[in-house]
Formats: sequence, structure tokens, C-alpha cells
Amino acid sequence: MIDKWLALLNTLVVEGGRESHCTAADIQLFETHAGVKPPLGFGDYCQIFGSGEFNNCNRIWSPMSVSGKFDLRVRWPDDLSNLRQTAQHNAEMMAKRAWMGAS
Repeated sequence: MIDKWLALLNTLVVEGGRESHCTAADIQLFETHAGVKPPLGFGDYCQIFGSGEFNNCNRIWSPMSVSGKFDLRVRWPDDLSNLRQTAQHNAEMMAKRAWMGAS
């Protein structure tokens, strides 16, 4: 898949340089520390494109080997905590609905 991302990159005009500052080791370190495996293909994408913005609107965060504005390592503790809280709340609501439906 990394070859497909590289082919796409070669068709784009990139401002700010082409260095992604995200290596396979950065992805592995993130997975180990966060205890989360990113979606299939995300690591390859990050190694080619790295972090940044499209049209000053869509932000892409990735683990980086240097400190940066869109370094996923800075965000993951809060984002992961929020995701877990949301999942727990949804599970509780579903259990409550099931219990109320059985009454």
C-alpha cells in the first residue's frame, strides 16, 4: 500500500516540504505507548504524507519523530480517554434500553 501512497504524493503540489517526519519506528512506538493499533494503511500513509492540513481545513495527525503541531503523540492520551468514555456511556445506554424494553 505504501507504493500507492507514494504514487499519489508524486501527483500533488506540496507546500512546506515533502519530509513526513514519521517513520515505521514512530508508528510502532505510538502503538506500544497508546496500546492502540491504527487502522490498516494508516501507518503507511503517515510515513509518506506525515502530518499536516489540506485547504486549511482537514487536519491529519500522525506520530512524528520530531515535535510538531500535528504530532499524534501529543493528542492521543486525551482522545483515547474520550473515546473510551464515549464507548462506556454508549454501552450503559444500550444496557439501560434493553432493561427498560424487557420490563
